Amino acid sequence: MNNQIPLKLRKVITYQTDNFYWHLGLRRIKSYFEQDVSRHTFSATYLYGSPRSGKTHLSIVLSQFFTNHNFYPQIITADNFDSQTLKPNYTDQDVLIIDDFQNFLTNIYPEAEDLSSRFIDLYESVKRNSAKLIIFADQPFQNYILNDHLSSRLANMQIYSLDNVQDEDLSKMIFTLAKQRGILLNEAHQEYLAKRLPRSISLIEAYLERLTYFLTETGIPLTRANLSKAL
Repeated sequence: MNNQIPLKLRKVITYQTDNFYWHLGLRRIKSYFEQDVSRHTFSATYLYGSPRSGKTHLSIVLSQFFTNHNFYPQIITADNFDSQTLKPNYTDQDVLIIDDFQNFLTNIYPEAEDLSSRFIDLYESVKRNSAKLIIFADQPFQNYILNDHLSSRLANMQIYSLDNVQDEDLSKMIFTLAKQRGILLNEAHQEYLAKRLPRSISLIEAYLERLTYFLTETGIPLTRANLSKAL
């Protein structure tokens, strides 16, 4: 007698960088880096977007992009921002990518000179050695309380926002975000959701999280009616 209880599991598609869609806002950023990669000179870029807007995915894609162009990218998080994770000397082939930089900025106040100087020393080292610095955060740096020394460095960086999705990109973005969760939407499903979901990446992802949970818990097929139940 078989007393095993079947598990409600859905097939998960392994994360790959080609499971990432460059919507219009991101294509502008990509265009900038395609020009920047041809120059072995210092550059500093500050990218910000709301939670779940694709910052971590983009950091991975950019890391692979620079690797393919014979650079040496290093991805760290702001929580690991110390001398043990950073190189003592950078070269013009190095790219330092810092994710979750808001975790660092929230601890910076005008009197926190030790933390502020940590970043300033890094910035000047990267600049002096013609390396590249890319920062990801969830808000513009102007939203944080910073001293003049730190804010002046950030103000000199190229600044881009991870824009909300435009109408022309919406169906493809929904398909890509669903695929990352193991859900394969056909064209009819994409068009159905594109007419009903907002143009915000974070809200689209919130819907897909509900849909994933709903399909996993019930084991029901992926139909238009069931898509509607998760709205």
